[in-house]
Amino acid sequence: MRKLIYIRKDEYFFDRLLDFKFTYDVDYTTLVSINKLNKKDKYVYIKYFRGHPFLEAKRFKSEHDLLLWEKMKEFDIKLIYISDNESGSTDSITWFESWLTDKGVDLSKVILINNNRWIDKIPSNENKIEITSFERIVWEGVKCLVNNNDPNFDNDSKKKIFQCYNRAVNSYRTCVICDLIKNDLIDEVDWSHLRRPDWLDAVPGDVGLTKYQIITGNTFKSIEDTYNNLVDICPKKSEFESHYEFEDENGAIDYNIYYNENPYKFSYINIVNESKFDVFDNYHMHITEKTLLPFYYFQLPLFFANWNHVKFVEDNYGLDMFRDFINHDYDSEKDFQKRYKMLFIEINRLYKMKNEISKFYVKNRERFENNHEKIRELVKLKNNDVEKVRGIFEL
Repeated sequence: MRKLIYIRKDEYFFDRLLDFKFTYDVDYTTLVSINKLNKKDKYVYIKYFRGHPFLEAKRFKSEHDLLLWEKMKEFDIKLIYISDNESGSTDSITWFESWLTDKGVDLSKVILINNNRWIDKIPSNENKIEITSFERIVWEGVKCLVNNNDPNFDNDSKKKIFQCYNRAVNSYRTCVICDLIKNDLIDEVDWSHLRRPDWLDAVPGDVGLTKYQIITGNTFKSIEDTYNNLVDICPKKSEFESHYEFEDENGAIDYNIYYNENPYKFSYINIVNESKFDVFDNYHMHITEKTLLPFYYFQLPLFFANWNHVKFVEDNYGLDMFRDFINHDYDSEKDFQKRYKMLFIEINRLYKMKNEISKFYVKNRERFENNHEKIRELVKLKNNDVEKVRGIFEL
């Protein structure tokens, strides 16, 4: 059994190490100072990040890393870089390997863990580090849900067809809100945009196109007035969140507050703007708590997310996507611009069907309740991640 190394002087990552130890129940190992290693023993060192590992590793590189890398030449140490909340980018593994090679690190002793559930699909035969993914963001999100008020199936409270909540800002989320307004759909949407809208008029890189045109295929001019009006009214809470506060003075959100308030009961269809949509299409599957919310709160789901997101959730979590009522054909479209347009075709179709949606909702109560129960069961996914960690320590 490998022992867990700590570097107490590296205070930030020492705290992250203790977080990792607690989260993954690493109680069967002995904490050992990096200054007290024994050649007869085997060790693990955890470098635990909140953001993307490659960027964070460079940002936080210090003399403590240099010490660890030197110790790796003398002792049997497995080095784990982990970010269980982010998925990285397609090239991040190659970048990571190149960076570590330049530092003289033996790649066969390195493990990279992130939240890309398709990390094994990244097309490269040259990866020398071990790679895997965890589901902490899913089971921890579910744990937060079930620790609050348990919602009930509720048709009487429904006021809107759609819900579209936007906390953190990115380009495509701002595009979605602009196009809901532009296409006169917004009257049936309970929506929020808690930060200043992203700069859709910006022209990134050398392509000569605005962010809005890159994502939607339409010119920024076509939504310029809508966009400017959106900037003027943001930050904007949703209609059914306006009577309570869930952010502190630093902008940190207390999810427990609005889970207890349950603003989800006021709409039938949750337009989920996942964390990834317009990039990493074919080799990334980034599932967050946002995907789980419509199922837990008895809603119909629509996803602005990566290609095959719907199929992945169906196959891995056994959730009912209501394909007999919702057209999820967009999910099989790899081109994100085409997928975006297909989603709006479906939104437009459903916009005209409020009475039919209400009837379907009541008639299929058992299906919604089954989804709710399946979400509650996902807290058990923690066991899979704990087993992966145990396997690393047993190497």
